[in-house]
Amino acid sequence: MAIKSKYDVVIIGAGVSGLICGAYLAKYGRKVLIVEKNHNPGGCCVSFMRNGFRFDAGAHIIGGCGVTGVMTRILRNLNIDQVFVKITPTDRFFFDGDVIEISDTVKEYIATLKKLFPKEKKIGDFFEKILTFSKRIQDIVSYESDITYQQLLDNYFEDKKIKAILSGQSGFLGISPSRASEKAMAAMMISYLVGGAYYPLGGASSISDKLAANFSSRGGDLLLRTSAKKLVIKNGNVTELLIEKDGELVSVKSDFFVSSIDAHMTMYNIIGREHIANDAIESINRSNPSQSLFALYLGTSLQKDVVDKNVGWHYRDYDVNDGLKDCYYISAPSLYDSKAAPDNKTTLEVFRMIDQMSGEHGKAKTDRLSYQKQTVSFLKTLFPSIESEILVKETAMPSTIEKYTGSYLGAAYGWGMECDQYRRNDIIDKNLFRNLFHTGQWTNPGGGILAVAISGYFIAKKVLAGNESARMASLEGKI
Repeated sequence: MAIKSKYDVVIIGAGVSGLICGAYLAKYGRKVLIVEKNHNPGGCCVSFMRNGFRFDAGAHIIGGCGVTGVMTRILRNLNIDQVFVKITPTDRFFFDGDVIEISDTVKEYIATLKKLFPKEKKIGDFFEKILTFSKRIQDIVSYESDITYQQLLDNYFEDKKIKAILSGQSGFLGISPSRASEKAMAAMMISYLVGGAYYPLGGASSISDKLAANFSSRGGDLLLRTSAKKLVIKNGNVTELLIEKDGELVSVKSDFFVSSIDAHMTMYNIIGREHIANDAIESINRSNPSQSLFALYLGTSLQKDVVDKNVGWHYRDYDVNDGLKDCYYISAPSLYDSKAAPDNKTTLEVFRMIDQMSGEHGKAKTDRLSYQKQTVSFLKTLFPSIESEILVKETAMPSTIEKYTGSYLGAAYGWGMECDQYRRNDIIDKNLFRNLFHTGQWTNPGGGILAVAISGYFIAKKVLAGNESARMASLEGKI
C-alpha cells in the first residue's frame, strides 16, 4: 500500500478505540491513516490458536452487547454485524464454599439479594443509586466523585457478605473496593447489569478484524508492522508523524492526530518531554497504573458441564479487599462458541491479578513458572484430574502485555481507577495541542473493551467538531 503524503487524520495504534475512531472518521469522509506496530490489529482484543484451541488474549466478557446495548449500537452504526452470545448467569462468585450467581436482570438480582439478606433494607436504594449512571454514558464520564466504592457500600449496608458480593467483579477494574472510585465501579457494573454479559462469536479477534475491514472498505489506510516514532511539533501544533516501516523512516503529514496507545509512550517518547509542561510531567509521574495480570490458557479434555459450574470469581473468603490479590477468575470460551475448541474438548482461561508496583509481586512478575504452578494447584481443587486433562498450555505475564500492547508495566486497564485519578483525561490533556487527541484505556471512560469503544466514538466526534459532529450525533443517536 502506498502511503499518502497527507491525511486528514493519522491515528497511532489499531486497538479497538483507534479502529472505531478511524472507522467513524472514514465514514464521514475523512482520509485516515492508522499505524500499528504489531502484525495484527486489535491490541488486547485479539485471539490466538494453539492445536485447534482458540484463546482470547484479554477480552473474554463484554458488556453492552444486547440489542439496544452501547457496543451493539456503535458497531451497528458502522454496518458491522457481530454476533454476541449472552452469558447466563451474568457472573458467578465463589466465597469460602458459597456460590452466588448474578441474575440476568437487575430486578432478579435485587430479589436474590433480598432473599439472602433480609435484614438489609437498602438494597433497592443502592441499585437505584448506581443505576442513575445508566441514563447515558456521557453522564458517567462527567460525573464527579470523591468517595471510594467501599465507602459507598458502607453507606448502605452492614453485612460484610453482601458488600463482598457487590464487590465481586472488582477484578474487572484491577483494584480493590477500598481504593476504587465509586464512579469506576458503578460504570463497570452498569455495563453488565443493564447491558448483559456477552461473548463475541468467533472470538475477540472477530471484532477487531471486522473493524479493520470496515475501516479499509471506507478508504482508510491501515499500516501494520509500522512503528510511530515521533510527532513533530512546530509553533505549538503537531505537523507530522515520523513512522518506521521496513526499516525506513517516513514522514506523514496530517491536519489532526490521535494517539490510542499507552500514555507514557505517547507523552515521553512520541511527543517528547521537551514539549510537555512540567505540571503534566509531574501529574503523570505521581499517577499509578492499574494492576496487571497473569494468564494461564489451557486446552483440556474436561467435560463442559464440569467446567461450566466453576466459571467465575474464586475468592478464599468474604474479604475482597485483601483477597483480590489471591483471587482467580475462570473463563471458558468453548462454552459459548463450539469453534473455540475441538469436539469434546474445552478451553480454560484463568486470570490472576499482579500488582507490579508492590515488592512481593514486583520480584515475582517475571516468574512465569511460579505463577503457573500456583494456578494449576488451585485448579486441582476444582478439577482433581486437571493435570492429566491438559492438552495445550500457554501463559502470559505483565511483560507479555507490555510487549504486545506497549502498556506501561503491563497495566491491564490503563491508569489505576482510584478517586484522585479517575478523570484520566485531565492527566494527559494538560499537554494541549489543538490538533492532537487521545483515546483508549489511558483516557476516560477507561479500560475494558466497551469503555475504549466509547472512547474511540467520542474522539471521532471531537475531531469532526462543529456541524459535522452534530450531524454524526443526530444520525448515530445518543451513545
